[in-house]
Amino acid sequence: MDIPKQLLVFVNPASGKGHALKEWNKAKSILDKFNIKYQVILTQSQNHCHHYLLKEDLSNIYGVVLVSGDGLPHEAINALYARQV
Repeated sequence: MDIPKQLLVFVNPASGKGHALKEWNKAKSILDKFNIKYQVILTQSQNHCHHYLLKEDLSNIYGVVLVSGDGLPHEAINALYARQV
């Protein structure tokens, strides 16, 4: 049985004094409305996203969503490039 593919969402809850988390809650309601499957990870520290994307199995992921300031995109791009995805 195949595991359905899903979005992988990283949210930096500290970004923008909590603004990113508020924006994620808005986006979440849209994904839910259209039954889009996703997995959410609230980042706990700098490079959390980077380490996750380097080490975890991403075979059931069809996209990565970043809700944050400018640091998280750098982490994600560098990790995915290192994986040569």
